[in-house]
Amino acid sequence: MEIPAEVLAFQTAAARFCAWAEAAPENPEEDLYLAMRYVAELYALALAMPAADLDPSVAHQFVDKNDHEAIYARFGRLPLQYYGEVFDTTRVPPEEPTVGDLADDLLDIYTDIKAGLLHFADGHAPEAVFQWKFTWGIHWGRHATSALRAMHCWRTRVEQGDA
Repeated sequence: MEIPAEVLAFQTAAARFCAWAEAAPENPEEDLYLAMRYVAELYALALAMPAADLDPSVAHQFVDKNDHEAIYARFGRLPLQYYGEVFDTTRVPPEEPTVGDLADDLLDIYTDIKAGLLHFADGHAPEAVFQWKFTWGIHWGRHATSALRAMHCWRTRVEQGDA
């Protein structure tokens, strides 16, 4: 089976993001910049990736975020942690704002992406694609867009000397 180039590009970006997440933290500001780059790249590549059907005979890969406290702590060292959030921006008037957690966003992205990488490593590319696309639509895509907006706003404030 030939794997589409869009899937290979996503798999490469997913592996890069997960390797970064699993590595020891570096400079917090540089890590925040890398988080922005990696999350934006994953989001863009998910848009381009074709859909795939799930094979019911293949066991589901699940990565429990509760098993990754070190990664959550790593993300917690970033210079931005909490931010204002409205979950559904299409509601007018807007719903009541809440507080978002960047470390939680990045960990949720990590666990959904990592589960697909496990399928891919096991030779089940269609299941990896299904995992990535499905969870992008219902879960990690929302975390990605919230995280990107928060990181963008923080970075803009820093560049303007307002942070």
